Amino acid sequence: MPERKDPPSPTFLADLVRQILGPTLSDRPAVPGKATSAESDDFLSPNRLAQSAWAHLARLERERGEAVFRVEELRDLPAEERRLRLENDSGLHLWAVAERLLAESNEHREAQDEADRTPGAPSLTSIPSLPAGPMAVETAGTLATLAPPKIAPPSPAAALAAEALLVLDRIDPKVYGASCVEDLYAQCHTALGTARLAEGDLAAAEQELAEAYEHLEAGSGDILSRAQMLDFESALRLAQRRYAEALTAIDRASRSFRTARDRHFEGLAQLRRAEILRAAGRRTDAIVTCRKGLAMIDPDRALVEAKRARRSLVHDLAALGRHDEAAAEAARPPALPPEEG
Repeated sequence: MPERKDPPSPTFLADLVRQILGPTLSDRPAVPGKATSAESDDFLSPNRLAQSAWAHLARLERERGEAVFRVEELRDLPAEERRLRLENDSGLHLWAVAERLLAESNEHREAQDEADRTPGAPSLTSIPSLPAGPMAVETAGTLATLAPPKIAPPSPAAALAAEALLVLDRIDPKVYGASCVEDLYAQCHTALGTARLAEGDLAAAEQELAEAYEHLEAGSGDILSRAQMLDFESALRLAQRRYAEALTAIDRASRSFRTARDRHFEGLAQLRRAEILRAAGRRTDAIVTCRKGLAMIDPDRALVEAKRARRSLVHDLAALGRHDEAAAEAARPPALPPEEG
């Protein structure tokens, strides 16, 4: 599912205000006869709070500007040198650097998804892996030992998500708000797990899902972070052929997007649900769900998903002998909603 780019959530801002108020209160000198607590009108004046909040947000925006250049400096470095810089350069230990690396991870994953869905393109998960360890083969009556196969390097999406986690391990939660940092941890583990899933490493993806859950429970309760993690969980359960659990996860994700009033992402969740139903052999239900999702999404924001879903819809209709409907859907431009069946 594409990355959602949205303004700070109310929970983020609430946590931001809390972490701003604490230092302000503790640093405020005592004045005889005046309260130095949160009950002080002066302390809680709208202007004072607004100035503190905007100053903090302005600092984050400055960090984001710096992060573009700091991450760019790492671009051409060998992987080991990048890792050492990220571990030891305190100038890189910023929220915005982790955020930037996560965004680039998501961009790489979406580009790979689009390439994998192009007809004839090789998929990472379609390449069989060889067993680990030395292998013995018999050739002309002699026993020869082959060297163990080389371990494939992580995909760019996985490498970038892992680097974002490396940075997060080194930032001070007190500066940004502990619950907000936990939310970003959950997003990074979700991104890394999704990349591992694309590589075909289901065990590693499962581990990242567990990590994402742990951090999300300690976070702010952000609805969209939870919905994106549930979408990843549904994709993992689908790959494991655990269809009932996949449906439960995607239904929870869909409800979260509905609560956030994001019709487009709720539609994408419905398209994922149709994939699960199709894999479980429930073609008729998949058709209904796919049509529902296509009617909800904005094709300009998810053209690849829209085209893929419509191809699947045409295939399902044809497989059930509903050839007139299949022909009508095949002739329909992606920007138009599907016909009701």
